[in-house]
Amino acid sequence: MQLTLRFGPIINSEFLSNHWLDHRLPLEPEWGELREAAAEAAGKLITLWKREKNRVERYGNEAGLEEKFIQPVFEILGWSLKYQTYLQGREPDYALFTTDDKLNDAIMAGRGNPDFWLHASLVADAKAWHVSLDRPQRFGSRRE
Repeated sequence: MQLTLRFGPIINSEFLSNHWLDHRLPLEPEWGELREAAAEAAGKLITLWKREKNRVERYGNEAGLEEKFIQPVFEILGWSLKYQTYLQGREPDYALFTTDDKLNDAIMAGRGNPDFWLHASLVADAKAWHVSLDRPQRFGSRRE
């Protein structure tokens, strides 16, 4: 059974104070400066979801889901990405970068070089739609 996500202008799980979210955050310059870009990205994400919502669980494998849904989400959100990275003997699916220049610097450092990660902002791993993320999975002798 898939959980339903709550949507609204602010969904707070007691991480930040509601007063700050309701009254102070809108006063931050970035809040207004990025409003149009955020609305555009939200529209693209909604369009993508409308197209893919009946397909995501039917792709059957991780690669199909990544190509048609996960990678487009990253791109809509403005990430530059490197697929199939290397980190401490593991191979996460993505390294995410805030700019193409940082992606380029990481690629020039080399996939297996620890300096690669000086340029990345996030590491991400994808799973097929049916894979539970609530429990560790075993792949050979490794747990994920």
